[in-house]
Amino acid sequence: MLVANASAAAIIDNNTDSTHVAFVHSGSFGEDQDPRVPVGTVRRTSFGISISYGEMPVARTPTSQQPGSRHSVTEMWLPFVQVGRMHYSDGSTHILVKGCCPTQDGVTDVHLTVLRNDLADLIDRQAIIDFETAVELEDKAVLETLPAAFPLDPRLQAHTQCDRPGIAYRQALTDFLADPAP
Repeated sequence: MLVANASAAAIIDNNTDSTHVAFVHSGSFGEDQDPRVPVGTVRRTSFGISISYGEMPVARTPTSQQPGSRHSVTEMWLPFVQVGRMHYSDGSTHILVKGCCPTQDGVTDVHLTVLRNDLADLIDRQAIIDFETAVELEDKAVLETLPAAFPLDPRLQAHTQCDRPGIAYRQALTDFLADPAP
């Protein structure tokens, strides 16, 4: 678990932004990553939203540290859970489950679980834990610079076409907060 001085909504919203990888994650897996990324396909679901990306080049895979590609599906379960499934060209699958629990205004407990299909021993497992921790700390460093209030109205920020998943998350979260009963 990590404690972040950021809103739970901002932490989940961060996972809708594929364009930040080349910049924020240059120390872990984004170094030399092409910052031009495709726009994800977004759809509303009964639990929130789902974001799909076709084949996308990656500078490194989590275990091989070699260039490759991945396709992914990320589900945002309202209000503050994310399940990301990444399938890499080396045959590995990396599933990240992130649950955010706000503990006070602007402070969130971030719980992570990683599931893999290719880990043989404890050394591999520790390498993945270290990798995910490094990635989360890179995000945390940026997220903690944001204002505590998370703007749900997309008109309060400037957006590009790559922000479509984030806008969909904000709309779904707004609807959820207006009427949380299914």
